[in-house]
Amino acid sequence: MDITTIFSPKNLKWITIFLLFAFLFKTCQSWNRSNEVTKLEKKITYVQDSLTTKTKSLNDSIKNLNFEFKMAVERAKAAEDKAKAIQSTAEKVKTNTTISIQQQLSDKKENK
Repeated sequence: MDITTIFSPKNLKWITIFLLFAFLFKTCQSWNRSNEVTKLEKKITYVQDSLTTKTKSLNDSIKNLNFEFKMAVERAKAAEDKAKAIQSTAEKVKTNTTISIQQQLSDKKENK
């Protein structure tokens, strides 16, 4: 087969139609591929954003819990100090009461 036979005006019309369809087919493939890539990029961006948001939320929660824990430790220390102070006061009152009772008993013995 000769080149002049392939590119004869009769065949040239069919070659042009074939090339046009091939061009349209490849263009559609390209559009679909870029559309899928765009969808994947959107999904990746969405996942990254949601993970960033969750990470920030978790960090805030951890900070709040640490603060609450420190406050609870401080409250426990304050309660312990208060209990020690009350116990110390109770012991002082007890010793004072014992001393005054002993003094009263000794005064009664002297009066007899």
